Amino acid sequence: MTLIEENRKKFEELFFENDFSTPLLQNASGDGWTGSFAYPLIRNKIDAYGEVGQGVDGAKLETYGMYFPYLYDKLDTDIFLEYGYHYGLYTTPYLNKALSISAIRSIRDDTEFRLYADWYGNRRLIAGAGLIWSFGTMKSGANQ
Repeated sequence: MTLIEENRKKFEELFFENDFSTPLLQNASGDGWTGSFAYPLIRNKIDAYGEVGQGVDGAKLETYGMYFPYLYDKLDTDIFLEYGYHYGLYTTPYLNKALSISAIRSIRDDTEFRLYADWYGNRRLIAGAGLIWSFGTMKSGANQ
């Protein structure tokens, strides 16, 4: 494979096999915007994702995270590690920054178990666990 072919392949993988988007937000009090991305750092092992922007209330929003497909394959559990910075969202400054970890495991088609821990600005830890049960039916296509 030539250098040009290698670079074309890298470009196509970066922009066509990954998710980059810029949604616009709007409500009665104003406009906002976000830009988001998702990219495999190590294919099938670690994905990085993030979102930056400004909320409709003027708050600066940043969220960066990692997802671990390898652990999902081994443990059948989704695991996310995130850092969020939301300047202007809360009046207490340390609440604007958080580091979190969450684990989600499906028990049945309609039930999942969730664990989470959020660490706010080196001052406050909030952790929890719970079962989430989805009820009702969701059908697509001709089966509606």
